Amino acid sequence: MKRSILLLSLLALVFWGGMVGLSLALQGIPEPPQGSPVGLLVGLAYAGGQIVSLGLTIAAGVLVLLASAQRNQRGWLVALLASGVFSVGSLFALAWIYLGPSAPGQLTVTPLVSFASIAGVSLLYGLLMPSGGASSSSGRQETAR
Repeated sequence: MKRSILLLSLLALVFWGGMVGLSLALQGIPEPPQGSPVGLLVGLAYAGGQIVSLGLTIAAGVLVLLASAQRNQRGWLVALLASGVFSVGSLFALAWIYLGPSAPGQLTVTPLVSFASIAGVSLLYGLLMPSGGASSSSGRQETAR
């Protein structure tokens, strides 16, 4: 479980970083003409990267949710749920800003990048997770005679 959490959350963070890098790199080059195959490929890469990174983030978050609930670690549950609330809240805030009357011209970075906080919490959980059995407190109890 620990290896799966680490792998999924690290891959999700790498993909989110790639989305930020791609969006920042695209600002420096002129926009391709309408219907250009280059524009289509860039758009497909951008959309595909978002879909893959969001899927990896959700999978890592679900694994952390299951592992922390199984181990009865309420602090990690709260941290994961707080990062989820932050992600969804920032998504609504960005939608409010960009759909409002004084909206800036163009998005710099995709609004979905806020979901990287879930992958970050998942990575921290995977790094700090004890590698024991199902529960860190489920050791054998010896009977006193």
